[in-house]
Order: sequence, then structure tokens, then C-alpha cells
Amino acid sequence: MHRFFALLLLSLTFVCCLGLPAPAGAADASSAYAAAKKELASLKGDDRRGSLREPWERLVGRFDGIVRQYPNWGNVPAAMFHGALAVEELAIRSFRKTDFEDAARRFEKLAARYAWHVLADDALLHAADIRGNRLGDAADARKLLDTILTRYPGGDMAESARDLLASLSGAPGGDAPKAPVAVGRSGRLEQDDDGPVANAASTSARAANPSADGGGVAVASAADGVPAAKAAAKPKKSARSDPAKAAKLYAEARKELDALRGDAKRAALREPWLRVMALYEGARDAAPEGELAPNALYGVAVAQEELASRSWRKDDFTAAVARYNDVVAAHPDDSLADDCMLRAARLRANRLDDADGAHQLLEAQLRRYPKGDMAGEARALLADLTAARITAAQPGKAAQPAPVASAASGAQVPQAPAAPARGGKPAVLRQVSWRADNDRATITIELSRETEWRSQYAAPDGASGRPPRLYIDFSEALPDDAVKPGARVSGALLTRVRSDQPSSGHTRVILDFKALKRYKVQAVRNPYRVVIEVGATDAALPDGQRPDDSRVSVPVREADKAAPTTPPKDLVEQLGLTVHTVMIDAGHGGKDPGAMGNGITERNLTLKMARMVGERLRRMGFSVIYTRDRDVFVPLDKRTAFANDKKADLFLSLHVNANTDPRICGFETYYLDLARSDSATRVAARENAVSEKSLSDLQFILTDLMLNAKTQESRDVANFVQDSALGRLRRTGFPAHDNGVRSAPFYVLMGARMPSVLVELGYCTNPDEARRLASEKYLSTLADGVAEGVASYKRKLARFSQR
Repeated sequence: MHRFFALLLLSLTFVCCLGLPAPAGAADASSAYAAAKKELASLKGDDRRGSLREPWERLVGRFDGIVRQYPNWGNVPAAMFHGALAVEELAIRSFRKTDFEDAARRFEKLAARYAWHVLADDALLHAADIRGNRLGDAADARKLLDTILTRYPGGDMAESARDLLASLSGAPGGDAPKAPVAVGRSGRLEQDDDGPVANAASTSARAANPSADGGGVAVASAADGVPAAKAAAKPKKSARSDPAKAAKLYAEARKELDALRGDAKRAALREPWLRVMALYEGARDAAPEGELAPNALYGVAVAQEELASRSWRKDDFTAAVARYNDVVAAHPDDSLADDCMLRAARLRANRLDDADGAHQLLEAQLRRYPKGDMAGEARALLADLTAARITAAQPGKAAQPAPVASAASGAQVPQAPAAPARGGKPAVLRQVSWRADNDRATITIELSRETEWRSQYAAPDGASGRPPRLYIDFSEALPDDAVKPGARVSGALLTRVRSDQPSSGHTRVILDFKALKRYKVQAVRNPYRVVIEVGATDAALPDGQRPDDSRVSVPVREADKAAPTTPPKDLVEQLGLTVHTVMIDAGHGGKDPGAMGNGITERNLTLKMARMVGERLRRMGFSVIYTRDRDVFVPLDKRTAFANDKKADLFLSLHVNANTDPRICGFETYYLDLARSDSATRVAARENAVSEKSLSDLQFILTDLMLNAKTQESRDVANFVQDSALGRLRRTGFPAHDNGVRSAPFYVLMGARMPSVLVELGYCTNPDEARRLASEKYLSTLADGVAEGVASYKRKLARFSQR
């Protein structure tokens, strides 16, 4: 009887418990988890915030906090999984090895702790994908995939695990696989079959190549950088091949590539290019032995090359060469193989400064494909490289060009040195790019190799409506298919750019301007390009020639030569051997608060500091102008434009630094040049975050560095400011960590026609330094030092004029 009542009581207790609401902690955990997932989706869809590191680290912290605060919550594995996903998304954007390693470890930890959970095989697949395709650890990736197939043979990730294992099968232990493969779900590419779309893609493929046996293959047009296939290989059947899915993904990749090329803002980010590559890889993996596989691999290589042309990173160009080599290795008999070898050779020669490697690739191409349609271009490039070797071995023997009379104006015009005799096809005019404001314009014409050229000036003609015009004629060059025939430019000195072919093998670039007072044309090597600079006034380009000037000056300069160690005479004349007017730029402002931490907001502190430095410079006799004197937003490119309009002699931009590591502190001064350290790259990326410019603008920075002498002068100003500021702080008894003078590509310094520097006053994320930055005495001492640095630079110029 007692046992009966005991059982009855236990049953009643159980039934009552079933009706109780969930503990408050579980509800809080669910709410926090839903909010964090929403933020993850928002970050992935926000290109600007998604390109920053801090939002991702904050999001990872939210998922980690849920796991720590609610360890017994039933959905902890999902929180861990999404935290690892956030780290993986960050790694895809940062491309840091440590971020990929962190993501892989997080996925592996989840799979080990919750091996029974439905997400365990997903986590293992993510970890294997990262280790195999991102970290180059094929051996560990295989072990993880074997675990999936052994532990979860009927799981929904088994099929993807087999695909990834197959793609890694050719890679020896420890080596990176030939090409990443997009697999699975939850953050990786996954496409469902769609019959009608696939059929449409197949129809498009047949239309692109009607002569091919069996209907042809889907190929990209020449205009988008992926040449049409010359002959379609007969499809190779595979037991696991899915041609319809391959066609669908291939069509989607092409569409995405076209859209990306037309969207400068998105094209400036890494992630969209990686997505294009993943789509092409998915098309290859869907039918690895199908007719689309070579074209898909080729699309991966083209997308990687386009990413490199925007990031200008050596590792990206190296990766593009490797991608082209992958196509040749996987499909040596395909008609795209010789295209790949030629493009890889061009990258080695023009982007990686590896003439020997390019030479070897071209010789191998001509041995393998002596009758291929790329053989002529390969021989021409090989002749260029051989001629360059001969010229390098016999310096000083190049013939000097004679001036050429301009038919348009009667003035002598610059002409390029005669190109070495060569056979094969003409040079390729790859692209025409420009940067212009109301007073000055710089146009860059890039070619595949050196060739003869000349420039001509045509005076404005009111009767016909012709504006001031420059013609740049190339005698042995043809425009690339991707070069558009013309474009109009609004709101700038340059108004129109056109290309024309007046005769066979002859290309002319026509440039129209609102006004033209002085101009300068010269060629630069590595890669070879002709650079045209135009000024609307004498002051805008003081070292340029007038249209009626008979001077001829066309130096062909090496891009990698160091800047002159002493200022050239015309720059000193431009500055009047002194500095009268200083433009002070208070960083950020208005809707852009800048760095924030420990009670410091960058936009407020820089404005306060700008006024303090300005007061001191005025007492020293300088004329001072501000880019902003109140809390308003000023676009980055408007700041140096304002300095140019006001004819400032020096541009000084003030900022406050930040770092995710609160231990980092110190004072540092920057000038415009390429970043030479990870920390300088990080600082530039943070300060450039509000700019609307794209990564492709980096080429204009490179042009400025090679053609203008202000880089050395800016470095001098930076050294004077750094030394004077630190000296003042230390003499007053303040601790001061010297981070030195550094270079980085800051947009806010781009286009300045005077020496310009960017000063990082300190790190607001360091508690001790933030307290000092809030101190009036510290700021006053720092302002004294910065002003004294400017005065020291002025005294240096005065000494120079007395030599």
C-alpha cells in the first residue's frame, strides 16, 4: 500500500512539473541567442560594418557570454556553433591565419563536447573545410572527414564530407589542396537543384558555342576577362556528376562577377570576390569531370586576379598565378591551358617582378602548345623579356629619341624611346584610369609591354567647340576587349576619355579638359604605363611644360627606385623655401565619431587639439586654416582638396588611435606611402573606413609616390613632429612610448600637393593613455611639441635655401 501511494505521489509530482513554465534563465538565454543570431545576419549583409574587426569580435563575445552564463541551457551547442561561424566570417574578411585557426578549434571543441548533437557533423565539416582549404593542412582535414564518415555515416553532412575528401585526395599531407571546395550548409555555399534555371543555362551555353559537338559549354564573354572556349570537350560522365547543378552555379558565378565589376563599393571588399570564387568552385565540384570544369577553374583564377588588381597585395597575385597553374595541371589538354600559362607569365613579369619565372612559363607554353592561338603573344612577351635582359646587361646604350613635331600645335612633343625590335602581336592597352579634381588630373594608361608612343597637344577651338585636348598615340598597340571606347567625367578638370584606332595596329587615347595650362607626360616601368599629369594653372603643376613650350622631358623611370634623398629644385621653388600656411585637419567629426574608449571620443578630442596646435602656430607667425572648426562631418577627399584650394604649404591631420588589445599605447606619425607593417595597415584601414573610395584607388597612390617629390618632404615633417612631440612629453615628465614614423596609404592624405602627415596622438583604448589624453596639461604639452615640429621643419627649409 505504501508503495502504491509513493508511486501515486511521484506521478502527480511529475505531471505538475510538466505544466510549469521554463526557468527564467532559459528564456533569457533564448532571447540573447536570438538577438545574437540577428546581429550575425545583419553583419553579413552590411559591407561597411562587416569589413571592420570590432563588430565581429563583439558578436563572438555575445555568443561566448551565452555559453558561460547559461551552461545548462539546452541550446548551448547552437550558441557555440554560431560563435564559431562568426569567427569564420571574420577570418574570411581578415584573411588572418590566427582567425582561421581559432574558428577551426571552436568547431572541433563543439564536436568533441557534444558528439551526440545534430550540429556535431556540421562543425566537423566546417573545421575540415578550414584546415584543408584555408590552412593548407590536408592531413588533419582528412582525419576530420574520416571521423564524419565513421561516426555519422548516415548524417546529412556525409555527402559533403565525401566531396571534400575527394578534392583533398590529390594533396599530400600538410600541403594545401589545389583549389578550395564550397561544401555543406550554415555559412558555406549550398545550391538546391533548379531544373528550369539549369536548363536555361544549358541553352545559353549552346548559344555561346553552337559549333561544338553536343551543344557546347557555357563560357564567359571576352569582355569580362574570361575568353570563350575555342572548342568544347566532350562531356566526361561521372557516377557522382551533376551537370545541371554545375551549369546553374556557373551561370550564377558569371552573373555575380558581372555585377561585382559594376559595383565599385562592393568590389573594394574581399568577401564578394571570395564568393565569386566559391561559386565557380561549386560549379567545378558539381561535375568535376564535366565539360564546364575547366571553364569554372579558369573563372576562379580570373576572379583571384581581379581581386589582386584591387588589393595590390603580392600574396593575391601569387595566388592568381597558382590558380592559373591549377587549370593547366588539372586540364592540360583543354583549350584554355595555354591562356592560363600566358596569363600566369604576365602576372609574374608585370606584378611579381619575376622575369625569370615568366620566362620559364613562356618557354614551357611554347613547348607544350607551339601551335596554340596564344603562341604569338607568348613569343612577343618572351621577346620583350629577352630584350629587357639584354638592355639590363648593357646599360647606357639605349638610343635617345628625337623630338616629334605636333601636327596639332606645332610644338615639339614627348616621344617614347624606340621599342626593341620584336615579332608577334602588338602590345595590349590594358586599362585607362584617372584621378581628377578642378585644378589637376592624373591619367594612367597601362600596357602589357613597352612600345613606341608620342603625345600631342591640340589647342581649344571655339568655332568647332573643341576643348583643350591631348592625344597619346601608340604605334604598336591594340586595346584589350575590356577597355571601353570612352567615358565622360563630371565635376573635374578632365571631362572626357576616349580610345580610337585610326589605323591598323595603331591606338590613340584622346583626353579632353576644361582648361590646360601645363602638362607632363612620362613612362614608368614595372608595370609599363604612360602617366599624364595636367594642371589648370601654373601653380597646380609648376614643373609641367606649357603647351607652347619646346621642352621635352620623358624619363622612363623604374617604379621600384627609391625617392630622391633631397628635394628637387622645382618643389623648393613651389614652397618658396619656407612654410607660411598650415592646414590643420581635426580627424572624423559629425556622424563619424571615430575611435571611442575610456571616456574619449576621437572627433571631440581631435577638434580640441587642432585648436590648441593652431593657436601655437599662429603665435609662431604661421597662417592657420582648419578643415573643420566645429563638430561636422567632412568627407576624406574634401579635406586635402580644401588644402589645395587654399594653397596651403603643409597639411597636418590629427587623430586618436585604438586597438583591440588594451595594452597597446604610444604616439606615432604617418606619411603617405605603402604600409610596411601589419599595425600600420590596421591603422590605415580604420581611418579609411568612412571613405567611399575603392581599393583600386591604390594605383593612384603608387603613381603619386613615383611621380611626386612630396613623399620625402612628408617623411621629413613626420620625423620633426615625432621627435619634437616626444621630446616635450619626456622633458615634462610624462611617460611616452615612441611608436616611430610610419608609412601607410591614408585616403585623407591622397591628392595633397604639399607635404602632409597624419598624427596619431595616442590610444584611447589604453586606460592609462586615455587618462593622459583627458588631461589639459598633457594635451598642452603635446600641442607644444607638434607645433615645434612644424617650426623645425620650416627652419630646415630655410637652411636648405642658404646652401
